[in-house]
Amino acid sequence: LLLARNDVLPDFAGKGGVTPLMAASALGHAKAVALLAAHPLVNVGRADDSGWTALHFAAARGHGETVALLLKHQAPVDAATKAAKTAFDLAAGSPAEEFFWQSPGFRRHMATLDRGHPKLLQKPALAP
Repeated sequence: LLLARNDVLPDFAGKGGVTPLMAASALGHAKAVALLAAHPLVNVGRADDSGWTALHFAAARGHGETVALLLKHQAPVDAATKAAKTAFDLAAGSPAEEFFWQSPGFRRHMATLDRGHPKLLQKPALAP
């Protein structure tokens, strides 16, 4: 496996600060995201030059399974872009939005912001 080699840098940043994890997230490649997010040298919270993280890329493109994987690997839900948008803001209205609500970490985060949010009063359903 390429990621097991010592000479491979799995968290390198290319043009604009985009990493392989960000690129895989933007494309919705869940298997690649799972491998990269689990790698000890990969920072799932790393941001590109515009402040976008892998979670922003997945959320903006509606890749729910990828959002779920990143949240499982503790991707920061409160990270904001330079335009002050969180990944959840970018997922609003897309199928990926529900995957945020399935994450216990995201629900805890939202409880600190709005304890009375209607979604927090519901039991989480199984992800679509």
